[in-house]
Amino acid sequence: MTVVGYGKNRRGDVDLNILVVHDPAERSERKNYYATISKLDNGTIDNSLAAKDVLTIQGDVVIKPGADAGLIQGAYRLEL
Repeated sequence: MTVVGYGKNRRGDVDLNILVVHDPAERSERKNYYATISKLDNGTIDNSLAAKDVLTIQGDVVIKPGADAGLIQGAYRLEL
């Protein structure tokens, strides 16, 4: 997924918790989604890694079948 915008929901209303992400996967129909990002309070990933403070993506987004949640593994910010 690639972040292509933020701060507005699908209706165009201001919502600073929204990220607009483009998902190129076929299962998502290669379109933009308006997702929310939150931190996990507890738990584990793959029964071994602590999940506290790991960012998740949820809401208006397609998650891989069988997954409990969408996790954000990394992010980059470019500033010109």
